Amino acid sequence: MLRPTLPLRSTKSSTAWLARQHRDPHVKNRLSHPLSFRSRSAFKLLELDQKYDFLNPRHKDTGEIRDIRVVDLGAAPGGWSQVVAWRLGWLGEVEEKEVEHKREEDGEEAILDEEDGEIQFKPHVKSKTKAMRRGKPKHLSSPSSGPDAIDEFLFPELSQPSYPSDSSSFVSRKGHGTIISVDLLPMPPIPGVISLQMDFLSPQAESRISSLLPPEPFPSLPSDEMVMLKRESERRQKGKGPGKVDVILSDMAANFTGNRTRDVESSLDICEAVIGFARRHLRRGEARTRGGSLVLKHFAHPLTDQFRVEVLAPNFKHVRYVKPDSSRSDSTEGYWLCFGWNPISPEGSS
Repeated sequence: MLRPTLPLRSTKSSTAWLARQHRDPHVKNRLSHPLSFRSRSAFKLLELDQKYDFLNPRHKDTGEIRDIRVVDLGAAPGGWSQVVAWRLGWLGEVEEKEVEHKREEDGEEAILDEEDGEIQFKPHVKSKTKAMRRGKPKHLSSPSSGPDAIDEFLFPELSQPSYPSDSSSFVSRKGHGTIISVDLLPMPPIPGVISLQMDFLSPQAESRISSLLPPEPFPSLPSDEMVMLKRESERRQKGKGPGKVDVILSDMAANFTGNRTRDVESSLDICEAVIGFARRHLRRGEARTRGGSLVLKHFAHPLTDQFRVEVLAPNFKHVRYVKPDSSRSDSTEGYWLCFGWNPISPEGSS
């Protein structure tokens, strides 16, 4: 496992790295935040969701609370999963009403239509954002070291030597929806999160994730539509139909080699692996609902731009590029926010 103290043994670069960490407000606020985030990257997901509201279980028109299904790929140490658990109500000790979400980007507000998946970008009207109270919620685990620990400020060691590879027994029904986190590294438990320690591309992960996703409730519909939905649900349960996941998250990045070409290729490999996972699990758009959403990290390069044009754009109704303010200014990282999964072929291939 990567130790965050290793790069500190060099002299000049280590001093610059420490100085940058000391100046970084997100590093300083990581543990002082009410959720005691395990990684600095949690602020990026918070910012993305504040702008686009894709993790909100409450229907924007009816106010109805819905159970949504979220899969966090490459989740360790668990910062993004913490954010999802809070948004879906599993961390009830944090008062959600103390945070007023603003949804803005470049002077625009993203409005998602729940019925047909339309997204309108309207002129933004600034709203005040209340600060969350400093009271620390209960049941929060210690920070963990993991793939992104190198970008954190001296993670504490894990309080336990190991964690179960499948924490589904840890989940108790208090929040809304299903959260599945997958990583090769162990993660301390998070309330409401099912943590799987396995390769998300393995056959074992495929079957385990499918078995953990609950059957979809059937609304009151005409009998012919009800029959169609039931048949589709049966196909999904057998792995022969469209997926059941509402949101797939990927903040994964390969270890940098310093070779620009190789690093870009590694980024593309991850993007292709995630889109392959989405083809099997992401919910498709139907007459009454929009398709699922994907948040995908990448690094800016003409080849990744080509991936967006050739793979993402044909299969999603809307694809937006966002670089959160919480991303470092000298980083080429960015996120594609993809809404309305509607693959152009039955297999979802581009």
